[in-house]
Formats: sequence, C-alpha cells, structure tokens
Amino acid sequence: SLHDALPIFTCGADTFVKIFEADNLGAEPRTIETHDSPVNTLAINNKGTYMATGTEGHMVSYFNYPSGSLVKNLTRGQSPIQHVAFDPKGRFLAVAGDDGVIRMVNVGIAQYTPLKGHTDAVLCVAFSPDAKCLASGSGDSTVRLWDLNTELPKGTLPLLLSVNRYKCLPFWSHWCSLLTCCS
Repeated sequence: SLHDALPIFTCGADTFVKIFEADNLGAEPRTIETHDSPVNTLAINNKGTYMATGTEGHMVSYFNYPSGSLVKNLTRGQSPIQHVAFDPKGRFLAVAGDDGVIRMVNVGIAQYTPLKGHTDAVLCVAFSPDAKCLASGSGDSTVRLWDLNTELPKGTLPLLLSVNRYKCLPFWSHWCSLLTCCS
C-alpha cells in the first residue's frame, strides 16, 4: 500500500513524475513519462490508488497508482495548472489555475464545475476533512472558503502582510482548522 512503501514523488520542468522509495533513495526511481510539458503539481487520493497531475500545458491527467498507467486526461484548462487536490473520498479533484478559476472535476465522468471569484491565479486548494468546504489561496492576496453544496464562496480572508503568493493551504484535520503558508 501507499503508506507501507513510503514513496516520495517529484515532478517538474523535465515533464516527468518520479517515484522514489524513501527506504532506498539510492535506487533508480520509477518514472512516468507521459506528459508533454512541465508538471507543476501532483496529488494522490487517500486510498493510494490514483494519482492526478497538472501541467504548465494546461492538462490535468489521472493515473492508476502504483502502476503509473494513464487512465484518462480529465480536463484541459485555459491556463497553466498550479495545484490539484483530491477530496477525502477521491471522487472529486479541485484544480487551481493561473486563470483564477477553480475547476471541480468529477473524476468518474471527467466533467467539471467552475468556481469563480478570484481575480488572479489560484495557487493552491485544500478540502476540509468532511469535504463540505474548499479553501483556495490566490495571487490576489486572498484565501477564499467555498461551500461545496452551493458552489458559492462562504467567505474571503484578506492577506494582511505584504506577500504575494500562498504556497500551501492545508486543513488541520484534528480540529478542522485551516493553516496557511505564504512567501
């Protein structure tokens, strides 16, 4: 299983996804070579059975894991993909793009619903542990909280410091708190 093997995933400008085993970093990594542009982001579902990637070339792809075989391309965005995140059950993928739109992709049927509200690139997304809420961080210096039942924003948190990029946005599942990191 995913947790037993302790994999470390990398992706980047070389267009490859590389999978290293943490207990044997000197070994040659497994490499997924199906992308045609730099891979900006990847996510693994909670069960460790599927992986999604987002590229500079606007593509979101869905793979079996651990085999690394391509299941399907889920969507082609209007701009480079900055971040992808699975919901806790692995049925939906939140896709953050440079166009300021979040695409909520149903991975079973590869259809999406756009969430609009940011005025700059969406750089990161995170589901609440109960999958009722999505948080998004943007270059517009805001964090938005989305109600996934209504697909509308629940609120906006302005960034009070003079920084311009959110790098991570995890929910702390123990207390259902939102943590933010920025540069």
